[in-house]
Amino acid sequence: MILFEALWNLIEKHGFQSDWYKTMPTENEHLGGNVVFAQLLIDGMKIQPCTPNFIQARDAIIEADRINNHGENFHELWEGFAKRGLGKDARYPGIDNFSVPEEDDNNIGLINSAQTSILLATTLAGLMQYFH
Repeated sequence: MILFEALWNLIEKHGFQSDWYKTMPTENEHLGGNVVFAQLLIDGMKIQPCTPNFIQARDAIIEADRINNHGENFHELWEGFAKRGLGKDARYPGIDNFSVPEEDDNNIGLINSAQTSILLATTLAGLMQYFH
């Protein structure tokens, strides 16, 4: 249910795209919220730790948006997560929170850029070894 809240917020913002295979918009087009969210979910999984808790998974998805879209969907993602108890002050294990961070508070509890760079480099190195 948590992910559906964030998904529908992005669909409300960007619309729905029936063609899931079109992931590179032309100059006058934009991606639908469903396609944007699917990409954020996949990219978030790439940078989250193994066996993440809900907080780590949330942070990875929001970090993926910051990397992919310069945080364009910051508010919509946080609203979706906070609605189900994964707000900015939620903690693991078992401390729910329904608050949303301020728009300018774009670094709230997320993976820092050095960690992201290391995780992405490690992932790419692993993939290169696997397919080489």
